[in-house]
Amino acid sequence: MVFFPTVRRCCRADTRRAAVFSKGDAMILESEILWAIDPRYSPLSLSTLKFAAARRRDPQTRPYSPTDRTDGVSVRIIDVAGTLSKYGNYAPWGTLQIGEAVREAAHDPAIHAIMLRIDSPGGATAGTSTLADEVKAAAARKPLHAFVEDLAASAAYWVASQAGRITANSGTAEVGGIGTFMALYDTSVKAKSDGVKAVVIRAGAFKGAGFPGTEITKDQLAVWQKLVDGIQTSFTQAVARGRKMRPDRAVALADGRMHIAADAQRLGLIDGIEPFDTAIRTLRDAARKRLGGRMDAAPAANVGQPLGGARFTAEQIARAEKMRAAADQLTQLDDRARVAQKVAFYRARAVERGR
Repeated sequence: MVFFPTVRRCCRADTRRAAVFSKGDAMILESEILWAIDPRYSPLSLSTLKFAAARRRDPQTRPYSPTDRTDGVSVRIIDVAGTLSKYGNYAPWGTLQIGEAVREAAHDPAIHAIMLRIDSPGGATAGTSTLADEVKAAAARKPLHAFVEDLAASAAYWVASQAGRITANSGTAEVGGIGTFMALYDTSVKAKSDGVKAVVIRAGAFKGAGFPGTEITKDQLAVWQKLVDGIQTSFTQAVARGRKMRPDRAVALADGRMHIAADAQRLGLIDGIEPFDTAIRTLRDAARKRLGGRMDAAPAANVGQPLGGARFTAEQIARAEKMRAAADQLTQLDDRARVAQKVAFYRARAVERGR
C-alpha cells in the first residue's frame, strides 16, 4: 500500500500525533498509537470508521446478545469484534464498553456463565490491559470461556488469554500475534527538500519528540523502545498467567507471529477446535458443575443463584431479574439493526482483505 504523508499543525500534547492519510478507502494511520494488532488489517479504513460511528449513534446497542437461557443455564454472550480501542473509535464497541458488559455479567446472579465471542485483529494497547483484567476477575467468579470466530490477534488474544478455556471455530482460524509495536515517520528529509524547517520550542529534552519535520534521533528511539518493551512485558506476563504457561515459554511465543488454529492448539494458545454450539454446551456443563447439580432438573428457585455456594435473597434476585429483563428488551428492540450492521462490518473487512 502506498502512503501519502502530510504535515499538519500539531496542537496536541503529544507531538507524535502526525497522521498519514491516503486516498479513497485506504488506510489512515495514526502513528502515535501503541498497537497490539495484526498490521495486515487496516485499523482505520474509512469504511470501518463509518461503521463504528453509525454503531455509536445508536444508544440501544450493547456488546452482547440477549441472554441464552437454555436448560435453565443463563449464558451471556459478549462480542469482541473489530479493531479494539478504548472508546470504540474503530469498532462497534470500545474496550471500556466491553469491560462494563463483562463486569455486569460477572456480578449478575441471574447469569451463570459468560462466553466471549472474538473476531478481532487486536488494536490499540490503551484499555486492553484493563479489559483483560476484567475478564480475569469475571473468570474467577463464574465460568468464562472464549470462542474465536476466525481471528483473535494481538490485543484480542491478550483479552482471550484470561478466559478459562479458548476454542476456535475452524482449522483456518488465526490466533496469536503476541507483540507490540509503534510506527513513526521521520519526515525531516522530505521537509528539508520542500524548504520547510520545523522548529520545536521545548521544556524538557524529549518534549516535542516526533514533531512532523524534525529528525527522529537514536535517543528518542531508545525512549520509545523502552515504552514498547514495558507494555510487551505486561502482555507476555498476562498470557503466561492466563494460559498457565511458563514465563520463558510465553516469551518464546511473543514474536508477533500468527498461527492457524491447529498450530495454536499445539503451542498451547487455545484448547481446541469446535463449532460454537459445542463450545456453548461445554460452557453450560462447566456452569452446572460449578453449581454442583443438574440445572435442567433443578427447580426454578435455583436459577439465578450465584456460583460458588453463596445465596442471594429473593429481593436481590427479583431486582437482578428485573434489570436483566430490561437489558434483554433493549437488545431485542434493535435485533434486525444489529444483524444488518454486523453484515456491513464484515463486508467492509472483506473489502479491506481483498486489497
